[in-house]
Amino acid sequence: MDISLITSLYRAEAYWEIYARGVADVARQLREAHVSLEMVLVANDPSEQERVCLHDLADTLQTSQTGSAVTLEVPRETVYASWNRGVRAATAQALGIWNVDDLRTAEGLIEGYRLIADGCEMVEFPFVIVYMQRWPGIFNTRRRREHPPQYTPSALGRKTRLGPFFMFSRALYDAAGPFDEHFCISGDFEWCARPRVRSSKLCIASAVGGYFSQHGTNLSGTHSALEDIEDNVVLLRYGMWRELRPVDPHQMQAVWTTWGDQDTLLPQDIQDRLWGAGAYGTWQRWLRHRRRQRLSEMLRRGPRWIIDWLGLRSVLARAGIVKSSVPRRLE
Repeated sequence: MDISLITSLYRAEAYWEIYARGVADVARQLREAHVSLEMVLVANDPSEQERVCLHDLADTLQTSQTGSAVTLEVPRETVYASWNRGVRAATAQALGIWNVDDLRTAEGLIEGYRLIADGCEMVEFPFVIVYMQRWPGIFNTRRRREHPPQYTPSALGRKTRLGPFFMFSRALYDAAGPFDEHFCISGDFEWCARPRVRSSKLCIASAVGGYFSQHGTNLSGTHSALEDIEDNVVLLRYGMWRELRPVDPHQMQAVWTTWGDQDTLLPQDIQDRLWGAGAYGTWQRWLRHRRRQRLSEMLRRGPRWIIDWLGLRSVLARAGIVKSSVPRRLE
């Protein structure tokens, strides 16, 4: 196989129809470009409906001769345990992840495969975030914003980590080691912070890698308490003190002392900052600041969402009330 893509699944029925259609379409385009695709589907504690869906997708790829599928059923585990399991089962040298609620592009996969075949160890892609805005009972608007590749090994941080559509060579994975399965959200951030990954031959693709759906229930990008704690673990492991965030000091210390610490010696002032005597008050002030930020953002964006939802922008623009530009929508 030329490309192996790993998907970790758990109660994914809501996304399955669009995902399966996307896989079938991409597989067809790859076949036309003479690039073979293997999907490695790791089903965590699958329901009967998921088993049927998995069988149907594997059958579709096989009967159309556009690709193949390997299905693994496992008890529920972290997403990074499933990624590691998928990499072990994969047969290609060019590897990537396909999250069930996202869509990858054939153009990106073809370019990524060819770059890896030419010697690249890591490929980063520009991508598109699709924001799903929910109003009572429905998803009413879809806005998109394009992002350039964001992984910056020389200045790695919260905002310069790997995007959701990166590809990597098997040789790099073998050299850097598997994803840390303790993480629930930030395991890819930890992996890309490792010295071997940061020193790898990185190539930036020109094709859009895919469409990332921001629907509010994503594992990452939601600024959850667990994500902030796990990000802090990564930052602590690799000495990136400048980007540490205030978090629940008791949870932070518990995570660090149970599995986060990998023989990393922390300066006393950093320990005091995260779980010292004044850490709880700092965390509470941070939470209040974040709530004010979110409220301000809602008040600023709310009228814009309503105008776009009702289709009033062109009318109001002609009256000089709003600007005529509007984020492009994905159909």
